[in-house]
Amino acid sequence: MNTIVDTPESLKAGTYQQAVTDACGQIAPNWPLDRLIAVNPWWTLRNRTMPETAALLGALSGTRMLMPADYFGERRQKEIQSRHLQQAARLLSLDVNESDLLDHLRQKTSPRRWMNVTSWMDRLQEIAHRMSWQDETVHQISQTCAMVFQTAERNVQNQTSTPDLYHTWLETIQHDSGLEILMGEQGLLDILKTLPRDHNTLIDFALHDLAASSRHVPEYLHALLLDINGWASWVAYQEWQQQLQGNAHYSLMPQLLAVRLAWEWVLWRHCALNHRELQPRLRDYWNEQWQTLPTLIAGYAEQQRLRWCWQLANELAYGESLCTKLRKSPPVPRHTPVQLQAVFCIDVRSEPMRAALEAQSDAIQTKGFAGFFGLPIAVNEPGSDCYEPNLPGLLAPQIQVSHSALNAANLARQRNRQARLSTMSDGPASTFSLVESLGLGYALKLARDTFFPPRIDRPGRLQPPRTGWLLERAGTPLSAEDTAEMLSRILRAIGLTSHFAPTVLLVGHGSTTRNNAHAAGLNCGACGGQSGLTNAQILADLLNTPILREQLAELGIAIPENTQFVAALHNTVTDDIDYPKNLLPTSLTTWLTEACKLARRRRAPALGLKPMDDARLHRALERRARDWSELRPEWGLANNAAFIVAPRSATRHLDLQGRSFLHDYDWREDPNSAVLEQIMTAPMVVTQWINMQYYASVVDNLHYGSGNKMLHNVVGGHIGVFEGNGGDLRIGLPMQSLHDGQSWRHEPLRLQVYIAAPESAIFAIYQRHETIKNLVDNQWLMLFGWQPESGQISQLFLDHWRNVE
Repeated sequence: MNTIVDTPESLKAGTYQQAVTDACGQIAPNWPLDRLIAVNPWWTLRNRTMPETAALLGALSGTRMLMPADYFGERRQKEIQSRHLQQAARLLSLDVNESDLLDHLRQKTSPRRWMNVTSWMDRLQEIAHRMSWQDETVHQISQTCAMVFQTAERNVQNQTSTPDLYHTWLETIQHDSGLEILMGEQGLLDILKTLPRDHNTLIDFALHDLAASSRHVPEYLHALLLDINGWASWVAYQEWQQQLQGNAHYSLMPQLLAVRLAWEWVLWRHCALNHRELQPRLRDYWNEQWQTLPTLIAGYAEQQRLRWCWQLANELAYGESLCTKLRKSPPVPRHTPVQLQAVFCIDVRSEPMRAALEAQSDAIQTKGFAGFFGLPIAVNEPGSDCYEPNLPGLLAPQIQVSHSALNAANLARQRNRQARLSTMSDGPASTFSLVESLGLGYALKLARDTFFPPRIDRPGRLQPPRTGWLLERAGTPLSAEDTAEMLSRILRAIGLTSHFAPTVLLVGHGSTTRNNAHAAGLNCGACGGQSGLTNAQILADLLNTPILREQLAELGIAIPENTQFVAALHNTVTDDIDYPKNLLPTSLTTWLTEACKLARRRRAPALGLKPMDDARLHRALERRARDWSELRPEWGLANNAAFIVAPRSATRHLDLQGRSFLHDYDWREDPNSAVLEQIMTAPMVVTQWINMQYYASVVDNLHYGSGNKMLHNVVGGHIGVFEGNGGDLRIGLPMQSLHDGQSWRHEPLRLQVYIAAPESAIFAIYQRHETIKNLVDNQWLMLFGWQPESGQISQLFLDHWRNVE
């Protein structure tokens, strides 16, 4: 058997093209480890309601979008009260009482789900003493993907040509003589050698045999991609990046789909040729399943119907508590001259630090803004040929930034040495010689790092700010006028156009950890997984430039001569704020020092640290940052639950427990709602991605999280991780970022957005943007209008406002 099967007469090329396109568009992207940002893994399904999505994915792959019954049973004893259950049932139009809801938690039945051919073969055959077809399929595809994408990443940067995934897989699998031995199946290789050379042809041929009905082909193909969702997410990232660069025709997902579908078709034909006793049963089960797919989905919807009531009740309990806080009137403000203005990222970890800093003096004012400080940039660091995007993953860089540093040559040599060492360690043969020659040295280094780890730089040791940044757009230097226009937009979005303090601190944030594959995920997501320091330094330098200040004055923003912008870095592990020495007066450094002490004391219980004096606590946190064996250096954005868009004066008096993203906004300074529209279409979407990543990683860590951090092996240097030595590429967060060994540290709640603005302005933006409307109306987030003066809070849903009592 060495020729492909004959083309069926009834088959036309491209018969299933639309079904392939639909299925390939259902997978959300996942960013690489060195640019790791939070992503909503269900982003591409936002045109469905969240309950509909849960039923569909449950039926297709057994994934979960809700916590198990035991979780809600525990919450019923604490946060969830009868009134929350009654209100949730009323909002969902459910004719049930509390007894019905409690009975639901005691039910243990699970609905039947869709099974691909690989799973049916596992069920029909005895697999107790060999690897299952499902596991072998995923493992073999995963190893091929790792080989293809690792090579592509190493050889070609910013490539626009599509990797030849299907052909590489075909060449690999057709020469894998050990496959038949491993699986104990003769004749398998002969079938593999008949597969078409073109992936589109394979899709048409395979579906001609496998698709029992044209009606559910997109769902079947979606189920296949969900089997390898990790690699599908990586492919979706490749396509996302190419589309940001304007390459709309780049398409790689159909090749991955063809590889997975090929395994289905091969096993279908293998069963017909070599297991004829099983073929009638397989065919009957398969055809029956195609007819009953809507019933399978409906079964999951019914099984989850009351569980969604519990989920909403839990969210109402949190919302009730938050609304009570938001309705508290702020104290009468004291008219103290502002000495320090500090602009922080909206990250939930910034809120406790802002509160601690404000507690030092009424002369301190803090503001919340996206951590990339509005700079749509990609940065070329001295000594590097690469431009790293320092902005949210939703956006494409518009401006390239470089710097002609005096030590660029030294940095280049250092980076080249590191690159050569990395290349040597990746080579199949040189790996062993490298270990032999450097093994003892690395053993000594490991001992040193274990018992005498390098120290963390203390505040005041931040390098002096660099100046002379070169900003270019498409190779043309940005003019002073264009730069000033950009700065004007940024300052207006921050809400900083007048009444400047003598010192304006631009506080980026970053995390210091060691031996942590997901380290970038603890950095600033708005900066593409980088530290926010570079963006803060660039913005501070530009705002301190006299000629740009002159241009800003012509645009209506007059910055006093004595106002100085200073970049700083908030280390979210140690809760230090680092700044350049001698740039701040003593009074300000004292405030910063005391604020950091207060923030550390308040955070210590969440890290399981016992009460201790400030110096010992600081050393304990530094140890967490330096310890290569520390699994939980910090909790990141765990337990995030709300996004509050309002003047800081409306929330400064509140303890928000580090659960809220805080974005400063004053609608009175935004007459045409342009800034509000920007907030609702960018930062609100980013916070929803963060919220959903944590939510998904908790409710189903097997499919949407990365499992046990102790078992991680990095793939391709930065592509992602395997849990162990194989299986699918893992996405999402590891368990150690979500669970402390005894209880969950993140409560999976949908994001609640509170905007202090007229309802008419919020409603108009909601109506104009389909994405926002989908997120709100399809229950992916909750959107509230808040009037701080009156305390009125209303929820927007399905074109109507509902008063929140």
